[in-house]
Amino acid sequence: MAELKEKDKSNLAGILYLMKLALPEGFYFRIRLQKMVLLAKQEFSFPFSFNYESHYYGPYSEQLQSFVSDCVNNDYISEKIIEIGEESFGSLYSLTKDGEKILNSLSFPKEEFNKLDKVWTTYKDKPTELLVKKAKEMSGIKSKNE
Repeated sequence: MAELKEKDKSNLAGILYLMKLALPEGFYFRIRLQKMVLLAKQEFSFPFSFNYESHYYGPYSEQLQSFVSDCVNNDYISEKIIEIGEESFGSLYSLTKDGEKILNSLSFPKEEFNKLDKVWTTYKDKPTELLVKKAKEMSGIKSKNE
């Protein structure tokens, strides 16, 4: 694996670690991932470098979505489209074996992973609406229609 820039290393370690925390069932829905990453950055000071802007469900990072797509394309994360209602679909993300190998090969400070443990235990069982509300409060970024 090529040498990563420090910000890319933080982003990769953070995303893969969140995926590991979500095992065995996986990480449900892009909206939750977007908000969980923002909350890790804003509330728990995890060094994610993604920038956010106003979108339909509050703060959204195109950089984060592109990064996750790259992780899917490199087989670090799997993305499965699941039906969540009549004609409504969402994404289920899971850490792959290759992703786990990459995560284990990254030398990354344990105290940074502890921040992700905190965001995960704080928000994993909370409804998506609460994550959206909290992300708006923490970032000051509203939804496009507000």
